[in-house]
Amino acid sequence: MCAQRMASEMVHMFVWHCVLQFEGTPFYPDASRYWQVVDKYAVSKFYTAPTAIRALMKFGESYVAKYVSLIL
Repeated sequence: MCAQRMASEMVHMFVWHCVLQFEGTPFYPDASRYWQVVDKYAVSKFYTAPTAIRALMKFGESYVAKYVSLIL
C-alpha cells in the first residue's frame, strides 16, 4: 500500500511538466542558439553544465540581450 501511494504521489508531481533536451553545439549557427531554443519552447527552467556557460561567456552579452527581455 505504501509503495502504491508513493507512486501515485510521484505521478501527481510530474503532471503538466515537460522536459526539453537539447543536443548539439550551442554555438551553431551563432552563440544565441540556447536562447533561441528557450524562447521558442517557452522554457521556464534551464539547466546546463557550468562549462557550457563559461564557453558562451567568451562571446559576450550581445547574443543574450536579444532574449533577456523575453525571459524576465
